[in-house]
Amino acid sequence: MGQPARKLLRIYTDEAAYIGDRKVFEHVASLARDRKMAGLTVLEALIGFGASSHVHRRHVLESDRAVVIEIVDFEDALRAFVA
Repeated sequence: MGQPARKLLRIYTDEAAYIGDRKVFEHVASLARDRKMAGLTVLEALIGFGASSHVHRRHVLESDRAVVIEIVDFEDALRAFVA
């Protein structure tokens, strides 16, 4: 038998979201690297909306762009990361 399949954790946020003095996506990326997760990608979305129906669009002068953080690892590692 082979190894268990890797899974994908997807986190949606926006560029203007902060935890303390760091942007959320930077904070999550740093935590994932410190915990030696298998892989992480931060994607900037061109357009997006959520439950509030507020549309996040890519504008040159605004920092309210939608951001997607994708982390890849085994399921148990991802669950531990979220906890």
